[in-house]
Amino acid sequence: RAGADFVLSPIGLLGRSRPCFRASLARGSCRSRGTAPRSIPRVKERVTDPTATGGPVRNRRIGPITVSEIGLGACLLSNEGRPDEAQAIATIHAAFEAGVSLIDTADAYAISDADFGHNEHLVRRALHSYGSNAAGVLVATKGGHTREGTAWGINVKPEYLKRACRASLERLGVDSIGLYQLHWPDPLIPYVESVGALRDLL
Repeated sequence: RAGADFVLSPIGLLGRSRPCFRASLARGSCRSRGTAPRSIPRVKERVTDPTATGGPVRNRRIGPITVSEIGLGACLLSNEGRPDEAQAIATIHAAFEAGVSLIDTADAYAISDADFGHNEHLVRRALHSYGSNAAGVLVATKGGHTREGTAWGINVKPEYLKRACRASLERLGVDSIGLYQLHWPDPLIPYVESVGALRDLL
């Protein structure tokens, strides 16, 4: 939903021992709701997800949000050797059925620059086809990696990250992104600039 809180982690899905920021991200904008760094609490609780096919699911809190401790990394569903779309979507749905409520994607998960954003589009279609039962799934995506042909590059300049964030909003078809992350740092760009761009996106 527009203006929903999310935890902005400089690097890493859960940003384990790194500082993080709580921010809000609306369509075309990311506005800071506080810039004081803090550690992500390691709160664990064992609950039973009624949609799960197995036993209890261990959950973890990311800021104010509770998600399954085990998430689905969707990278291989879009990179070289990927399955066809039907199988990829079935894989995502199977994860949801097993109680997974965290899915990790990125704009650069694709075979090449020709289908840049493939994984985000795939995740969008999987969520849409799963219906209202996907409402509790946290989608984590990332910006900062680029593709040149099949090669991987890095662009963490503030201007690029702002464009990447907005493009991810469009590809995912949402008004807010649950967890938006810096995909990889560039030693030539001051860390405070790239992370600050995520905090201050307009």
